[in-house]
Amino acid sequence: MGVTISLDGFAEDSEGSVGALYPDLDQLRNTDLLQKSIRNTGSVVMAWKEFAMAEDPDWFAGNYEYQVPIFVFTDRVPEKHPKETDRLTFTFVTDGIASAVRQAKVAAAQKDVTIIGSAATVPQVLNAGLADELEIDIFPMFLHNGFRPFERVDEHIRLKKAKIVEAGERTSLQFRVERQESKGGEIPMTKLNTYLNFAGNTEEAFKFYRSIFGGEFTSVVRFKDMPVEGVKIPKQDQNKIMHIGLPVGKDDVLMGTDSLESLGMKLVQGNNVYLSVHPDTKVEADRLFKALSAGGTVEMPIADQAWGDYYGSFKDKFGVLWMVDYAYPKAK
Repeated sequence: MGVTISLDGFAEDSEGSVGALYPDLDQLRNTDLLQKSIRNTGSVVMAWKEFAMAEDPDWFAGNYEYQVPIFVFTDRVPEKHPKETDRLTFTFVTDGIASAVRQAKVAAAQKDVTIIGSAATVPQVLNAGLADELEIDIFPMFLHNGFRPFERVDEHIRLKKAKIVEAGERTSLQFRVERQESKGGEIPMTKLNTYLNFAGNTEEAFKFYRSIFGGEFTSVVRFKDMPVEGVKIPKQDQNKIMHIGLPVGKDDVLMGTDSLESLGMKLVQGNNVYLSVHPDTKVEADRLFKALSAGGTVEMPIADQAWGDYYGSFKDKFGVLWMVDYAYPKAK
C-alpha cells in the first residue's frame, strides 16, 4: 500500500483533494520508483473516492499507470460500467475492503496487489492486517490543514524499515508491516475455515448456500483459469470449480472445489470435508503441517504451488482431513 503525504503529515487538503501533493506527476511517471511498481503490480485496489477522481471513468483504460485488473471497494456500482481493455478490468466490490483484497490477490497471481492509500483507506487496511508493506512518499511542502492518514491506526501496528528511495523531489520511505500484541493482549491468530469437496457440482452447491446465507463470492477460480504445467485438463472439466469462497458471518469463509476423477481425485463420503488452516507466516505453516500430519498420511507435501500459495494437504492420525495454506504477501 502506498500513500503520499506532506511534510506536516497530511494526505489530503481540507477539501479532500490530493492534487497539491502531485505537482511532479509527469516526472514521477518516468522514475524508477514508479516504473518498478508498475512492473511488479498484478492488480490494484482503490476506494470509490479514488476511482471517482477521474472526470471520465473511461479515462483509466489506456491512460492510468496500472493497466491491470482494478478492484473498487464501494457501497455503489456505477450505472455505466467503465471502459475496459484486455489488461485493465473493473470489479466493484460491495462487501468490504477485505473482500476486494482477496479477489485482487487471485487476479494478481504471483504479482503484487497495490492498494491506493488515502486518509481513510490507510487505517482501514493497516488495522485489518491487509497490507504487508507500506510505502510513504513525502513531498516537500506544507498543507497546514487537511486529513492525516495515521491518526486512527491501532497501537499494535509496528513498522520495520525496509528501504529509502529518492525520486526527484519526493522521498519514499518503505516499510514492512508487523503486528504486535494489542491492548487486550491478543495477537492476530491463524484462521480456520471449512473446505468442501464436490463431485463436479460445486458451483450449484455454492449458489444454493449463497441463496441461504446471502453475500457474494470472494473468488471463483475455474480449472481453465489456473493452468498447471504438465497437467492437461479435459475439455469437459475445464469450467469446473478449482476454488470458490463464500463469506458466512463476520469472519468465516466457506470454501469449496470440484474433485475431478480426470485428475486422479475420487470423491467418497468422508473425504469431502477439509479443515483449511491459513497461518500468518511460512514458518508457522511448516510448523502446523509437520505437527498435525505426524502419524498421518500426507496427500500433497507442503510446497509452492502453481497458483502462488505455499500449500499442502494431509489426513491426520485421527482420520481428519486438513489443508495448510500460506498466501505470500502481495499487497503493498
